[in-house]
Amino acid sequence: MRGVWPVGLVFAFAALACDAESAVVPNALLGRWVCEDARYAGRSLEISQRALIFASGPTQSENFAVRGVSSLDLPTGETRVAIHYENEAADDLTLSLQLRKTTPPSLQIGDRLERWRLAPRSGVAR
Repeated sequence: MRGVWPVGLVFAFAALACDAESAVVPNALLGRWVCEDARYAGRSLEISQRALIFASGPTQSENFAVRGVSSLDLPTGETRVAIHYENEAADDLTLSLQLRKTTPPSLQIGDRLERWRLAPRSGVAR
């Protein structure tokens, strides 16, 4: 039991270092993200203030309600973001992202190595 306390304290301090959880998705994440890796052809991740939309083709997508967001700015200039969302069964799920604030910005999903980029906006009003 003695060894558990230091680890617990580390997690407590790490939690304090994180920005407070909120319902606001950082503006830099808003939009439709695509990957140039051929394995993800036709797939996208759209992030809005209220929803995550995982598209696996032009007519197939899954929508999830955003419940909260937590983020941590790293000394490298990157930001780790956890978007908490809910599926139809009301399970609490988390999408872990790492945002590179480069020009153009790029996104890494979870521990995957593929980089995602913002898709150009279409001229069609939503």
